[in-house]
Amino acid sequence: MNIHNAKVNIIRAAGVDGRFGTERSGENGRNEKLSKRSAELSATMAAPRPKPLKLGTSIQASFGDPEDPDYIFEIAVNGQKSNMAVSLSTNAIKLYSPETGAYVGDCLGHTSTISGISFPDPNSPMLLLSSSADGTIRTWDIRNRKEVAAIRHPTPGSEIWNFSVGGITNQVAAGGDSQVLIWDWRTRNLMSELDELHTEAVTQVHYHPAKRELLFTASVDGLINIIDTSQSLKPEDLQYDTLSVGTSIGKIGFYGRYSQMLWCLTHIETLSVWDLEEKMQAAEFKETRTNASFKWGLDNVNYLIDCFSPSGTDDLWLAAGNNDGAMGFFPTSFPKPVHPSVPSLGVFGEVGCVLEGGHQGVVRTVWLSQNLDTEQSLFAWTGGEDGRLCSWSRSGAVEHGRSWVSNNLVMKKGSSSKTRHSPY
Repeated sequence: MNIHNAKVNIIRAAGVDGRFGTERSGENGRNEKLSKRSAELSATMAAPRPKPLKLGTSIQASFGDPEDPDYIFEIAVNGQKSNMAVSLSTNAIKLYSPETGAYVGDCLGHTSTISGISFPDPNSPMLLLSSSADGTIRTWDIRNRKEVAAIRHPTPGSEIWNFSVGGITNQVAAGGDSQVLIWDWRTRNLMSELDELHTEAVTQVHYHPAKRELLFTASVDGLINIIDTSQSLKPEDLQYDTLSVGTSIGKIGFYGRYSQMLWCLTHIETLSVWDLEEKMQAAEFKETRTNASFKWGLDNVNYLIDCFSPSGTDDLWLAAGNNDGAMGFFPTSFPKPVHPSVPSLGVFGEVGCVLEGGHQGVVRTVWLSQNLDTEQSLFAWTGGEDGRLCSWSRSGAVEHGRSWVSNNLVMKKGSSSKTRHSPY
């Protein structure tokens, strides 16, 4: 991987022989890999800081009080890369072309904070799902921007904070206020309501991309539970394992050639890595923001955004930013733990690439393009609390980004009162 071009791909791993990983090398192989990774990291840290990527387009996706603008929560792109959905703090979802940034229309219906959006089925690229604190998971046909189905929390007034589609029987799982709920996606019937897994709000639910029967749930209570949904979903018969993070969990995800590793970002801005085969913590990154700040030439890193993995590798990159709207991608590294109860100390390499000059505040979400095989290719879209959508290209990288705001791509609505709060 060329660090300075930051050719980063999101991967969708496939399992082999029903296990997380099948290429288990011996101790010599591990040592060789560690030595190679250490050499690569040393070379990275010795290299000069790369120039920021070029800002291609900046769209003012939402309008509000200039002192307290509406802002962007999340970006999702369908498998064909023909449509991009963007959730806003106005409880609306806007649709754009990821190639041109052209505005397509709105999906309107949610009455409270939108907590998640996804194009879950690659065979149905025109179906968008969204969850909300209004207690619903809605399915939209983006061709006409109409709601075509909805799942509702069985308890009126209850909130839904995350959802995932998976399982071996087309399940939809959702996290609520200390509850995990599972529906049959085809019939919309509630299959299970689990009240004993967590004691506080469930912030993340994810089906494993390779072992699709495994459902991972994470919570403000600091626990990650791993549920085998191929077995009985009755609370008294439930089979699950637990990983204890120890602090409120904001976001989790999978990485590695076989998605055999799990990364975890917390609400106190820390990063940890877990080995799913061994069911143990593999690494912790202490003083995450401070140590990442040493690896770029800008102001201090203030917050963590997301994690990404280059396709076909076991490498992990952290996306983090500062309050002025700049963000960077930091490579991570850690040795194999010497003891199961003692995680390794993780370190960051020199920032791989910098996105600077597009946003004027906190960056909330990043979508990375997989089509990065040419210098002209789109690198990423980002969205933030300034209400802006920014596209980034690797072509003609310059030291200072330039942006323009197009008011004719969206219809400006009248101002309305709102309560600004995080969906997580």
